[in-house]
Amino acid sequence: MFRKFALAAALFCAASSALALPSPSVPTYNYAHISTNATTVVDNRPGVLGTICVNTKGASANVLAVYDNASAASGTVIATLDTTSLGCYTYNVTAKLGITVLTATGTAADVTVAWR
Repeated sequence: MFRKFALAAALFCAASSALALPSPSVPTYNYAHISTNATTVVDNRPGVLGTICVNTKGASANVLAVYDNASAASGTVIATLDTTSLGCYTYNVTAKLGITVLTATGTAADVTVAWR
């Protein structure tokens, strides 16, 4: 009896593993939550800017700029956002030096920046 059960269990396991599909590779992201007007170094090395979400609107004059820079809000601009509208913006672009975000002027928006 035990042998029949062991054999059935072995066959079931073999069949199950043969039918199992490989899990898809899902990239994971780091994030930075920004809710004040400041210069924020999000990543000080090369990476990928994934998504920027405006969670709470900023004042009409509030700006958000993303730079390809490892330490300052200067150099190549990757993106500028209107923080008076809620929403998520997907970029998936390479930042060769790093990612620095500048939020300035008026009441700051509440944003989340995802990168890897």
